[in-house]
Amino acid sequence: MPLQALSGLRSIPASSQSTQKRQFFRRLGSRLLRRHSLVALGTLLQLMAFAIPLNAATLLKTIPVGTAPGQVVVNPSTHLAYVVNQGSNNISVIDTQLLKVKATLTVGSAPVGIAANPVSGKVYVANSGSGSITVISGITVQATWTIGGTPSALVVDPVRSQLYVADTSLNQVEVLNATSGAVLTTVPTALTPAAMTINIATHAVFIACTGSSGSVVVFDGIHNSVITTVGVVKGSTSISADPASNLVVVESPSTDTHTVINAGSGYTVQTQILSTGGPLGSAYGDGFFFVTWSASTQIAFATGDSGLFTLGNSYVTNLLGGGGLTVNPSSNQMVVLYPAADVAYLIDLLNPLFLQNYHELTFSSKVAGAAFDPLANKLFITSGHTVSAFDISPRELVDAYEGDYSGNGYNFNYIDSNPVTGMMYTARLGNVFAVNETAAGAGDDGTSQNTAGVTTIPLPSNYSEALAVNVASNKIFVGGYSAFYSIDGATNIVTAVSGLPANTRIRSMAMDYATNELIAWDYFSGNVLVLDGATGALLKTIPTTGSTGPIVVDSVHSLAYLGGYQNLFVINPATGTLAATIPVPAEVMAIALNPAKNLLYEVDNFKNLLVINTSTNTVVTTITLAAAGNSIAVNPISGNYYACTTWDVLEYSSATNKLIKDFSYTAYPPVADCRCVGESPHRQHLCRERQRRIDRRSRCD
Repeated sequence: MPLQALSGLRSIPASSQSTQKRQFFRRLGSRLLRRHSLVALGTLLQLMAFAIPLNAATLLKTIPVGTAPGQVVVNPSTHLAYVVNQGSNNISVIDTQLLKVKATLTVGSAPVGIAANPVSGKVYVANSGSGSITVISGITVQATWTIGGTPSALVVDPVRSQLYVADTSLNQVEVLNATSGAVLTTVPTALTPAAMTINIATHAVFIACTGSSGSVVVFDGIHNSVITTVGVVKGSTSISADPASNLVVVESPSTDTHTVINAGSGYTVQTQILSTGGPLGSAYGDGFFFVTWSASTQIAFATGDSGLFTLGNSYVTNLLGGGGLTVNPSSNQMVVLYPAADVAYLIDLLNPLFLQNYHELTFSSKVAGAAFDPLANKLFITSGHTVSAFDISPRELVDAYEGDYSGNGYNFNYIDSNPVTGMMYTARLGNVFAVNETAAGAGDDGTSQNTAGVTTIPLPSNYSEALAVNVASNKIFVGGYSAFYSIDGATNIVTAVSGLPANTRIRSMAMDYATNELIAWDYFSGNVLVLDGATGALLKTIPTTGSTGPIVVDSVHSLAYLGGYQNLFVINPATGTLAATIPVPAEVMAIALNPAKNLLYEVDNFKNLLVINTSTNTVVTTITLAAAGNSIAVNPISGNYYACTTWDVLEYSSATNKLIKDFSYTAYPPVADCRCVGESPHRQHLCRERQRRIDRRSRCD
């Protein structure tokens, strides 16, 4: 059904136009139900028979901005949102905590694209009318880079610090140094570049081009050279990539074509011709590709390792004309914009058949852009001359799996996750437990021992001693007792890694994604081993003495840090050398990094928390804890850090190193199973679960 039918709405009075628009699209959608090919007709009829819940997200405030606001991006670490005001040639900078405009910044003419660098905190604006890029830092315009042509879409590689600018008038992409603005190279595309995406694991940039034909230009962001050009159908509007599987999907609405490119297997192409709909916008998140259809009520999804649509795989709203969409993996939610109907749908990505997962957000005029703030659990949507801020805090806590308490050594001391596939891995004795987050949430029945979404992967060794996930290759590496294993995340097949020295006992590991190498500590020899991130093969051995095991990698600066008894070792994996030794008061128990601020945090067994400047390798702050620290972590968005002691979890400010919150044992006690001693053995488990839920509710009140 052509969307030009909307032209008949121009005579509708403004007061009732939005309501009648939505009614029009709902009636139109009902006529097309029997034409859908991806979802069974019975399912569609069942969904349309009920009213979808309205406004489950809480509207916090409507914030006036400039003229014709379009795209919006959020920098969670600075609590700032940036709105492109296309009609007034400026940017509104919104404080995401106070929900007010902190600054209005003048940029070039006809700003159309915006991108944020989460590492440097800089924001880039493409000014199509003046052929320039505006660089913003905080609430200040830092620089204007004149590049000529018609810059439109932008993509940032925060690790390589490179900015990619699609130039639609010169049919090329400029590659800039994201710090200085220097043009590193120019990528000719022959056809008009319509959309870009980056595989952050391989640093390859995929440029979808359109014109009389179609193509995808693949650019190597490490060597700054074109790898290949893949032919696709004309009319491309959107492109998305899965970093784990190295699959890329391209949408071409004018030909109803969905194309899947396998970048890891010779750039082979698979094409699906859809019977109706016009696939328009795409996004990747939580292990799935999501695609909107301009003339369909569906948001289709495909697994990241396939990229192809299958029968029944779609979310179904009651509106046509779905355009842009954004996925928020941290809250497992997706927002879909329906500009012609003045509506946005916030969808919980648990089960597409549950109506309570669909939240309709209505506006008085056209919706144009959306962005999540994962730190504050907020959603920002541009519409008319305003930005609407919504509270989208999770409404439900989901139990996944606690594991078996029986037997010796039941602790789950080793854990890591793959945010790309939505899988969590934890090791206990001779098993690795793989937990699918989506399946665990969908199968939650309120019991702690629920095995929904849990797969047990047996190891040949009886004891596991370390675990690390390589997100880029989807490999899980596990240290065993004088053994080392690689697990294929797609098949769960365990392979023993050979070629390591005899009696090797790897007790800690960390990935270096800049080089795709695994940095490991061998308890038997005390040495650091540099291993191939794809195969686990030994590449280098770096002797150390007096080390204790905790290890972290700074991929930005290509360094690794290993804890010792009274030393912190700085490792250079590239040269295979010990770069420096930092004296510390006691045995290092845990380490965490904030590479963006050149800071390292460590806790020891003598109640010390040290803040170390990694530029100078010096201790800048020492905090005395009430008890010995056993773990520490940094929030990469806010920069705040958390130290865990025997009884407390302590949150500190990254700016002042002052204590923000003491999550003490007395205020947040664990569940005391002794409250269930009087119950019969048959009912003790139910009693424990009931007490857990009582405690959980009391913490939220």
